[in-house]
Amino acid sequence: MFTKNSSDKSQIFAAWREDVSVSGAGAPFAVSFYSLRLRLTSEDPIIIKTRRTLHLGLCFPRSCTPRAVGALVAGTSAPLLRHAVLAVRSPDHAAYSYIQDNTFRVLL
Repeated sequence: MFTKNSSDKSQIFAAWREDVSVSGAGAPFAVSFYSLRLRLTSEDPIIIKTRRTLHLGLCFPRSCTPRAVGALVAGTSAPLLRHAVLAVRSPDHAAYSYIQDNTFRVLL
């Protein structure tokens, strides 16, 4: 089941994943969906010619605050790209309201 080069941690994760898929149980913690808006730029015009906005959806533990998720994503790096977190929303947390969301209003 495990390869010779697998670490103990990856073996534990693989066993947990197999157990979850067999038992049908979900994650051992509550999860929440977060929507992030990022500004992407690059000094290499072949990669990105102009500034771009990227909308990214992520699932994290529900105990994470939108501010913590933004800080986590802001702390990442990618070769040839620079990014800035512009906004973080979470429909599952009380700070977000569909009615106050301008995109939702346009869709109505």
